[in-house]
Amino acid sequence: MPSATLHELIDAVRELFDHPPQRHTLLQSPQWNPVWSAIDGLQLAQSAIDVYRISGNDLGNAESYLRLQGLLQSFYIQQCSCEEILKYLEISSSDTADRFAKLRQIRNDFTHPIQTHDGYSHTVPWLMLSKNQFSITSFVGDKSTTTHYKVAVLIAEQETEILNILDQIISFMTKADRAQSLDS
Repeated sequence: MPSATLHELIDAVRELFDHPPQRHTLLQSPQWNPVWSAIDGLQLAQSAIDVYRISGNDLGNAESYLRLQGLLQSFYIQQCSCEEILKYLEISSSDTADRFAKLRQIRNDFTHPIQTHDGYSHTVPWLMLSKNQFSITSFVGDKSTTTHYKVAVLIAEQETEILNILDQIISFMTKADRAQSLDS
């Protein structure tokens, strides 16, 4: 599987939350459902990213557009899921939005082409749209810029950031479990 390491880390986070002391604490918290939803979201979104990566050739512009919408939304689900887990664990997540700023901007430009609060509007040129790459042309006033993206690069950037955050979560929870064991 292309993201076995990422899936393993998601499973490790799930196991740490399911460890009896952590599970007991979480069960007492109103965050029970949001945390488990976040873990499920991470896993389901990663499965969707994996399917995108191994799916067949494009059947046309409309399918490419729909698939890319789903891929970018899967990125966003993972990002929000990580933020929810960090919030529950009270790990500073102030830089999380910065880590994902570029990917979120691409998602917003791709999925919300209408004029935005900053005066830009966007379009995805059909001739530059495929499973492996796409472009976004942004307009403000009478000026335009076109930016080209390779999907494999965006997936790699997303996975690198998610892996880093999951490592941070696992490290934090492992230290907390050790400290709790020493106190017992």
